[in-house]
Amino acid sequence: MQIPEDMSRVDNGDGNLCSDMLSKLSLLKEKNKLMENELKEMQERYSEMSLKFAKVEGERQK
Repeated sequence: MQIPEDMSRVDNGDGNLCSDMLSKLSLLKEKNKLMENELKEMQERYSEMSLKFAKVEGERQK
């Protein structure tokens, strides 16, 4: 993973860069959590669909 250029600078002492980076980090963590939840929901839906497909396929082969 590459670090964006604006995040690779060193704080100039006024604390703004550090504060900005912490804000960006917080936003990224929140986005990551939302994406993890979305992925979990997708995995659950996939599992449900796979089970339904297996049942239908089993019935079809009888």
